[in-house]
Amino acid sequence: MANGIGEELLYRGIFLKKYEPLLGSNSSNLLQAIIFSLNHTVAGSGNITYTPFTAGFVLFTFLLGLAWGYMMRKTDSLIGSILFHAGSDIPVFFGIFSNIF
Repeated sequence: MANGIGEELLYRGIFLKKYEPLLGSNSSNLLQAIIFSLNHTVAGSGNITYTPFTAGFVLFTFLLGLAWGYMMRKTDSLIGSILFHAGSDIPVFFGIFSNIF
C-alpha cells in the first residue's frame, strides 16, 4: 500500500496538478503517464526483475498511469487511484516475494 501512496502522491498529486494549469488536462495527464511509465524501466534493477518483457511492462504502466490520472481528475481525489494502484501492486509483490523465499 505504501508504494501506491508514494507513487500516486508523486505522479498524480505533484506532476498532474502542477502541469495541468500550464498544459491543460489531457497534455498534463499524458506527461505524467509518460514519466510514470519511464520510471518503471528501472524497476527491479539488481537481483530481482519484474519481467523480461520490459517494453510490455512499460506500456502497461503507461496505460495505468493514464487511467489513474483520469480517475484523479474526475474525482479530484487521490484515494481511488491510490487504492487501484495498491491493488495492482499486490500480484507484483507476490511474485517478488515468491522468488526471495
